[in-house]
Amino acid sequence: MIQRRAKTIEFTRNNFTFVLVYNENVSHGPKQFEDTGITAIQTAVFKLAGIRKIRFGLHRFAKLYFKEVYTYSKAEFKAEFVDKYCI
Repeated sequence: MIQRRAKTIEFTRNNFTFVLVYNENVSHGPKQFEDTGITAIQTAVFKLAGIRKIRFGLHRFAKLYFKEVYTYSKAEFKAEFVDKYCI
């Protein structure tokens, strides 16, 4: 008899990566998510630190529900994955 391992939140926490690709031409909610001066400074600091910025407050789900969480604009996703890996 084959026993199947139960898929629990611990399984997703250890094995799943969440990727959100958003359309940067559409308004995505409250002002805190818009490109304001604070966001521009944060973006520069994250870039200097070599850390990807996770938008829309989704950083809360990293380590809680998923192994890793990433957010990409359509342009970032295209440059990072489509242009590199698609023929």
